[in-house]
Amino acid sequence: MKKPKVLVADDSESSRLMAQYCLTQLGCESDFVNDGQETLNKLKKNHYDLIVIDWNMPHMSGRETLIKAEEILKELNRDQTAYVLVYSGLPMSHLNIPISKWVHVSGYLSKEFSPHKQMMVFKKYIDLVNRERQKRNGESAA
Repeated sequence: MKKPKVLVADDSESSRLMAQYCLTQLGCESDFVNDGQETLNKLKKNHYDLIVIDWNMPHMSGRETLIKAEEILKELNRDQTAYVLVYSGLPMSHLNIPISKWVHVSGYLSKEFSPHKQMMVFKKYIDLVNRERQKRNGESAA
């Protein structure tokens, strides 16, 4: 099976390094960007199975980035939803997450979680991505 492709958007180097460690351990192919505009540029060029996005980035918040990502994916007429994992130090209850057809916020990962707990959350969503890909491709679970 092809490796899951993940885009991580976070202005914090330590958070990107933590995500990189987890995603490498989980066998993912990953790209890392620092802000919302870089996220949108990557989305125009590549398909990602999962987008991990920091909610509080400078210049363009995670929310603003997701709203613009929706427009881009709709314009490109991508035939599948982009799963999104919000990566934030804020509690989920403080986030105003947009609802859309093309960009589906699937979950939340607190930057306050221990490295072990972060790994478990990343694993949960990579497993989800792999199951969805298997269903689309008509593959049986190994």
